[in-house]
Amino acid sequence: MPPEEVNTDAHRQRMYEKRRGYFCIVVLCVLASTTAIILEAFAIFNIEYCDGEDLTQLYWGFWSILQVGSLIADLGVIFQFWIILSGAGTPPWAVALGTPVLVFAALGWVLKHQLHGVLNHARGRYMYGGDDADISDEEKAVDSASRWVSRA
Repeated sequence: MPPEEVNTDAHRQRMYEKRRGYFCIVVLCVLASTTAIILEAFAIFNIEYCDGEDLTQLYWGFWSILQVGSLIADLGVIFQFWIILSGAGTPPWAVALGTPVLVFAALGWVLKHQLHGVLNHARGRYMYGGDDADISDEEKAVDSASRWVSRA
């Protein structure tokens, strides 16, 4: 694809819509996988507590480990899509690889990013007493600095 087509707004909009569609597909896969894991846990309890039958030898725990691992990998893909679709930039590691350490690190990164947004919004309301849409960034910086200087 030529570079001049890649940088157009129409191409960006198409890519955003495709990614949003893929995000929905991955969310549905995670919901189906979570449902299967929960049903399997109930089946395991049923096998374990059968009256007079020793059926736990029929259960092979390796499949549960694979299911939980694939669920964590799917969550990594969801976090990567969420980070890209939100436009917040990307963390310096590959979240979509699906290793648990990277997925939980991405969860912390996303939560940190969201918390910073909430705190910045709350600070703006506290310092300016409400909606600060009509105040420019320069006025905010000067006002913030003068408040701190006056407190010192």
